[in-house]
Amino acid sequence: MYIAEFERYYFIDDIVSVNNNKWEVSGHVDVLETYKTGILANSAVIRRQTNIFNTYLNDPEWKVYANEDVVAFKMTSPFSKQLKYVLAVAGS
Repeated sequence: MYIAEFERYYFIDDIVSVNNNKWEVSGHVDVLETYKTGILANSAVIRRQTNIFNTYLNDPEWKVYANEDVVAFKMTSPFSKQLKYVLAVAGS
């Protein structure tokens, strides 16, 4: 139900007949519906979500391991002018 005087939405918990023409309605505030416009207007960075993880955000609950991965191989021939080489270095 919506009560315009309070500008709030409510969940109806109970309806009791007081007499033939009067009813007593009990309820509690529906916070999401009442403040829906303000909530939808917000923008935020979600730090933690149940199923989707963002490893770029610092989160002590999400364990990230930084294991060194070194690959070495012997070149069979000297550098060639026909090929292009990429050297990638990470870390210090």
